Amino acid sequence: MREELLEYIFKHTGEDCLSDLRIPAIFRMHIVFVMKINDDMFPVSEWNQLIAYICKDGIEVCSVDEAKEKLYRWSLGRK
Repeated sequence: MREELLEYIFKHTGEDCLSDLRIPAIFRMHIVFVMKINDDMFPVSEWNQLIAYICKDGIEVCSVDEAKEKLYRWSLGRK
């Protein structure tokens, strides 16, 4: 699924997730793209909107609410 997501992002945005030079450092390990993903490609009907973000182990996919919560918890640790 990770490779399919990378291909989908590159095809529809022209952004190469593996090259993070244009991604601000604060987001490099976190939220990268917010997008609508076709249910046919990712048959998870309750998650029409997914957030792909980069982490140490590669790309994880989660719901918008989960990503917001993770980013919020991460920001608390930086203060």
